[in-house]
Amino acid sequence: MRIRFYSLVLVTVFLSAILLSPCFSQKLDIEVKTKSYGGTVSPRHATVIWIQKPGEELVNTIMLWSPQYDICLKNWRTITGLIDTGMYDGVTGATLADHSEPLEVSWDCKDTAGNMAPTGSYEFCVEMTESEYYWGPGEEYIGRYAKGTIAIDDQAKVAYGDTSDTCFSNFKATYDPTVDIIYQAQKPVNKKSLSYWYNPGMQKLIVKCHSTFDISAVLHIINLKGALLETIKIDAQSKEFNWDLRDKSGKKVSSGVFIFEIRSADTGKRISNAYSITLLR
Repeated sequence: MRIRFYSLVLVTVFLSAILLSPCFSQKLDIEVKTKSYGGTVSPRHATVIWIQKPGEELVNTIMLWSPQYDICLKNWRTITGLIDTGMYDGVTGATLADHSEPLEVSWDCKDTAGNMAPTGSYEFCVEMTESEYYWGPGEEYIGRYAKGTIAIDDQAKVAYGDTSDTCFSNFKATYDPTVDIIYQAQKPVNKKSLSYWYNPGMQKLIVKCHSTFDISAVLHIINLKGALLETIKIDAQSKEFNWDLRDKSGKKVSSGVFIFEIRSADTGKRISNAYSITLLR
């Protein structure tokens, strides 16, 4: 009996992976406003924004304005290992003409190799110079530099960087873990007594039960290890319920296969077939 059940689960997993492919993504939006400090080429200036791990280990350069003066950006060139070369990395743009507009960039939470950055603490950094100036041993560095810290996990948040240097203001990073679901067909996925679809605005999986039962029912959401992640009461009239893709502790679930079981709220007995969905991060 157990073998038959898991065989059905595997078949269901295969079908659900074809019909419903949720793709988790995440991004970090950074905004900073710069102000002139009266450098030698002011108001023209070069600015770079990058991500590093605490301890100054480069993760990725997000944007560089511009390669013309990048040799003057001491902190960034030091962490990228370009301090003694004429090379640069990252996406580049023209040298900025003035400080009138805020700078806005997005990071896809990937490192220089294109791998998704693991959860943890990160520093978002900005450096700006108006000076066409190469520093030498013992010489003072004229450019400006600031950073802030933000956690990359499953919770949306906003963090603010250091703006004690008046050349920077509105320095903030907004982290947004998002989820999109790609359908083969633009309609709910139907599986006889169950249909489900994702609402991007609500960031919830909406599930409707088509079984005919009059008793009070509860949805059990279980992972493949058999652990009960969440229970949701099914509305007696609409037989519809929402799942925000979080477990009982409020933590967003990771990639995996999840089994849906509809059970009696009174006896705990299963009153429908088991169904599964596949979530791919």
